[in-house]
Amino acid sequence: MAGCQALVKPFSGLRVLQLFRSPAIASWLALACRIAAALAVFPIVLAALSPAEGAAYLLFGVILSLVGILDFGLNPTFTRHIASARGRQAEVAESTAGAHWAYGRLVAVVAFIFLPVLTFIVRPRLGGLPDTSHAWAAWAACMAALLLSTHANLYIAVLSGNERVVEVRWMETIVSLLSVGTAIAAARTPWPLVAVTTANLGTSALFWCLLRRRTKSLPVVDGADGRAYARRCWPDIWKSGTGVALSLGVAALITVFVGSVVSAVVAGPFLLATRIVQIVGNASQALFYPYLPTFARQLAEGHIIGRALMFRYLGALVVVPLAAAGAQVVFGRILTKANASVGFPDAALWALLVAATYAERAVGMHTQISALQGRINWHVVNALGSCGFVVFAALLWPPLGILALPLGRILAYTFLSYPISVTESRSMLDASWWKFELAGAAGLLLFGMYVWWGAAQ
Repeated sequence: MAGCQALVKPFSGLRVLQLFRSPAIASWLALACRIAAALAVFPIVLAALSPAEGAAYLLFGVILSLVGILDFGLNPTFTRHIASARGRQAEVAESTAGAHWAYGRLVAVVAFIFLPVLTFIVRPRLGGLPDTSHAWAAWAACMAALLLSTHANLYIAVLSGNERVVEVRWMETIVSLLSVGTAIAAARTPWPLVAVTTANLGTSALFWCLLRRRTKSLPVVDGADGRAYARRCWPDIWKSGTGVALSLGVAALITVFVGSVVSAVVAGPFLLATRIVQIVGNASQALFYPYLPTFARQLAEGHIIGRALMFRYLGALVVVPLAAAGAQVVFGRILTKANASVGFPDAALWALLVAATYAERAVGMHTQISALQGRINWHVVNALGSCGFVVFAALLWPPLGILALPLGRILAYTFLSYPISVTESRSMLDASWWKFELAGAAGLLLFGMYVWWGAAQ
């Protein structure tokens, strides 16, 4: 290792090497690997599964994506607190110990409360598969992977708070590349559903081990009172946790429930579109969220960061329609050529899901900007959005069916959550913040025109 560092040191000032230390570049590279993995894995796995098994596989993927929701806001809360502590040069060990204490309790809550609830929800989908024993074995592997991913968020929060996001993204890149080969090999076995979920469990365990190893190089937190610090953070934790549960949590649980009870023909494209649009949402996050620890430290040091925040905000919003347009072209063609059991969704469902993701990203980033100032309003913003989503979706379901879910989210985020989130964050932003909003909305409008043009061909 020392020899490698000696070889690299003379070139450490080169711009090319500096790019690989950029949080945005590392995040984009990790995301590119995840997209490449999805492009390689989805068609092959879905071609190896029956339509019912394909719907179950996509349902498992949606459930595994709940790890950010089951985190209940602990990751952003402790990332912000650790970064702020480093900026103040005080309570760094205590904030890290608090994260360890809180996550130990969270894993127990997920294991003994939420996993039984999720098991009850997915019973109809698993019971409808030809081989129920294989279905339940696959579900067991999915639950184990969900627990590992939940605890891995502890190490991600600690590393991110220490501004080591780049290391996390590089580890994600390595694991994503490895997951491609294991998933493709597993899909060619006689029991593809069980094999693929087990392979995913293996890569989740590897990622957990890599993260844990990297945190060992940080200052030791033995002797720090993590319980006392976590209790001091409780107001931030319950507000952020409630906000996450009431916004993305409600939408995700409804998605899982609908994907479990509707027919495989309807559930398959809907769940596939949900998984793809989650990748699109992650693409937008790469330009904003990796920089939050740095912004928190700079704010603690007295810097003015309003305009820099808005440029990051606009970049993240513009990525949503751009990534969605690319996903529509690439995934649509690959799934068709692979003769997959689940096809790309129709234009209306896809456009509404992308617009809902755009609205959710905008509200989420404004609440994060407010949180940098210590104004935690996630519980209020997302409570209104969640209630509005349930009401709008229920009213629109009879005439629109599955389209009511994304349309209900759009209406709730636009007319209920967004006005409040902007009111709280605007004091920290540049006076021309509204111009950035219009530029982002123009990009979404162009995407809508592109989808309409494609559907008309």
